[in-house]
Amino acid sequence: MTEPGAAADSTFGMFTVDTRLVVRTWDPWIAAITGVSPEKALNRPLAAVVPALEARGFFDVLRGVLDRGTVEVLAPALHQHWIDCPPRKPSARFDRMQQRVLVGPMREDGRITGVAVTVEDVTARMEAERRLAESVETMSGALGDQRWTARQQQVRALAQQGHAIVDTLVTTLRAQHHNFNVLSSLLDLIALADLDVVDPMITCLGTDDADLRMQAALILGERHDQRAVPALMRALDDPDVNVRFHAIEALGRLHAVQAVEPLVKIAEERDFFLAFPAVQALALVGDTGVAARLVPLLGDELLSAAVAEALGVLGDDVVAEPLVKSLGEPHAPIDVIAETLAALHERYERRYGAGDQIATVVRRAMTARATQNLLDAVQRVSSDRLRGIACVLGWLDGQSVQRALTRLLGQPTIRAQVVEALVRYGSGVVDLLVEQLIAEDLDTRQAAAVALGRIGDRRATGALVAALQDTDLAVPAAGALARIGDAAAFEALIALIGHDDSAIRQAVIAALNSIGHADMPQRVLGLLDDPNALVRESATKIAGYFGYQQCLRRVIERCSDPSEAVRRAAVEQLPMFDDRDAIGRLVEALAVDTPPVRAAAATAFAHVEARDAIGPLTEALSDRDPWVRYFALRSLGSFQHPSAAPAVRDCLERDPAGQVRLAAIDVLGRLQPPGVLSILEPLVGSDDADTARAAIRALRHVQDAGAERALDAVSRADEAWRRLETVVAIGERGGSHAVSTLEWVAAADEARDVAEAAIAGLATLASRDDEHGAAAARALVAVTAEPSRREPSVAALARLPVRRASDVAGGLAHASPSVRRATVDALSRMRHTDATRWIETALEDASPAVRSAAAAELRRLGSKHATRKLVMLARTDPDVEVRQAAMMASGWRGTE
Repeated sequence: MTEPGAAADSTFGMFTVDTRLVVRTWDPWIAAITGVSPEKALNRPLAAVVPALEARGFFDVLRGVLDRGTVEVLAPALHQHWIDCPPRKPSARFDRMQQRVLVGPMREDGRITGVAVTVEDVTARMEAERRLAESVETMSGALGDQRWTARQQQVRALAQQGHAIVDTLVTTLRAQHHNFNVLSSLLDLIALADLDVVDPMITCLGTDDADLRMQAALILGERHDQRAVPALMRALDDPDVNVRFHAIEALGRLHAVQAVEPLVKIAEERDFFLAFPAVQALALVGDTGVAARLVPLLGDELLSAAVAEALGVLGDDVVAEPLVKSLGEPHAPIDVIAETLAALHERYERRYGAGDQIATVVRRAMTARATQNLLDAVQRVSSDRLRGIACVLGWLDGQSVQRALTRLLGQPTIRAQVVEALVRYGSGVVDLLVEQLIAEDLDTRQAAAVALGRIGDRRATGALVAALQDTDLAVPAAGALARIGDAAAFEALIALIGHDDSAIRQAVIAALNSIGHADMPQRVLGLLDDPNALVRESATKIAGYFGYQQCLRRVIERCSDPSEAVRRAAVEQLPMFDDRDAIGRLVEALAVDTPPVRAAAATAFAHVEARDAIGPLTEALSDRDPWVRYFALRSLGSFQHPSAAPAVRDCLERDPAGQVRLAAIDVLGRLQPPGVLSILEPLVGSDDADTARAAIRALRHVQDAGAERALDAVSRADEAWRRLETVVAIGERGGSHAVSTLEWVAAADEARDVAEAAIAGLATLASRDDEHGAAAARALVAVTAEPSRREPSVAALARLPVRRASDVAGGLAHASPSVRRATVDALSRMRHTDATRWIETALEDASPAVRSAAAAELRRLGSKHATRKLVMLARTDPDVEVRQAAMMASGWRGTE
């Protein structure tokens, strides 16, 4: 992006104001289009510099950004221009410059200190779109062609014309929406070209043609634009039931919180054709306050499945009991209800670390009939619907339940979950699992072995030792024996250290290391001279793992073994003995052995003292094998010794192997020699993605303000992958500037993975015990103002150390009710006394939604301290939902 005012033909400009809307910066481009020089603009109120802005409502936008901390985009399609001026270049169609304006907060130490306004001249682009519109009219006739290929060809051609085709598209829709071919083509076109048709479709909702109204509602639901919500809510009273159906679905897709009450009323009327989409729409909207009103609909046979699914999204532990009761009904959708209970459990575990709260409610409410229905469903439902059933069965007791679960070990989609459930039973299912070690299905046998290892009961040792003879079962059996740690398995395991299968050998070695038998040192000493090279290799690894001093001479001798694999294993173990002779043998191996052994030696040097490693590793940078050079570089990077820098730089500039050059970039960043920034900064913009990524990652180590500026610039790069790497690097570097940059990216970047990486970076900074931690926590709170970023931000806040609770609680004073509500959610997930006390203060919030959320979270937390406040709210709050939430939280039923 061109820097504002950098060139006379620039199309961008920027100015900033402080919290009092006093101008603080005013670049030359802005000065040119306003006719106000920087000398006359700086340190003056914006209203005095450009009075027309206040009259046109621009100051409301500025104040909104200051209050909410959000980023606002003012598109030319709606606003044309904010700064009234002629185009910089003559235009045949516009006498005023068409502008796209981006307004965002500026922050310092976590506080909003002003607003930055970027103005872009889009006159030329809009003029080109208008010219295209004139040529589009003749292209729309083929949309009704009977041939699908012809229609698709025309759709692709029209899509290339951009917004210029909107008027033609709407005209065609009005005239030919009864023609299925035309309608299908138009829908494809709207999706492909991403056109702004919201205002024309809202107009279509008011026409006399019911079919046109229906199609308009359908299109508005696909646009994800909040401007459509009021019109769609009016359409809920449309005389045509099909229009109402599509309006309901559209409101759900738009996550229209304003529509919750009418949607609930439609659901409560139980007209299946409308109630079903209303329930689904409520689940999409995500307002948890409606869960209790949906519970009675579980008894409706036609709606029960949809209601159960919605409760999985909206409900809490209160809905778990009625869900369990419904499992006992004759026509209950068992798999759907079980999936809902599993979803509740997962959500409670993820958010509050309290999944067992749901499991406890289920166990308490479960009846014999409901249990039998679950067991019957195991045999009836398809494998892809078993997850929830297996999860719920795992919370229940009884031989029939346990046997059903062991039979499910053969289901690949839920095997890990079944193992977890069986492990919770502990020793009580050892015998059942031992039976499964000889099952016909290999996957079942392997899963049973894994479960037995997780349980850790020594009664399983004998069966697992026998299972070692099954080649397909040996690896999980050895892994299970490693967990159990029973010395009785020692002889059977040591007999297998020379097995032909490398995976079995590694599993056996790990098991022997875990058991640590008293006879191990002496047995290993003898095996180091075994005629079988595989035995010698395994014995060498075991000796090095424990650092057996009595084995040192033999391990050094193995560095001359005729088997390359044994020599490599010996070289890898030498640093574990901390012996001068071992180091000398390592130097020799690095210089004269085969490439794989030399590479192993280069890697091993990372674990010795720097005084012994720097010289040999630097010499190895001239090795004829590229992988030896690569691993030598990696080891050098671990020491961060500046004397190696010239050789490393030479590798970057001259080495023919790509992996070596990439490693050199990383190591230079760690070594930080003088002038490192001048080496790395040009590589950040490299067209080669691997080189650019390596350079960005290297800059995170460079403690230089120039590196900070370079990363900040790349955080606005066109390529999402480049921004993603940069955001990660900025988060690892830290600092006050990192907080403000990450906050901006988290709130404004269009790429979800980039924004979430910025959120993760802020969370990392907020977890640190330094002066920037509090600012990062406050920045995370501010990011919750962006709806699409709310859940990952809240989850990140919830994982912060308790010492950050007061910083998180600062969000309770935010101007936006949605941020205050998100803050309540985050504090609740912290599950700490300090956080709970902060939630209690939110019972006095001006917003009913915040008060209701605070009451609901206090109920989940079991807070007794707030009982008096909750009872008072239940009696006197003017909002019915707040009274209901407070009543449930306090246990008051209106009779005290």
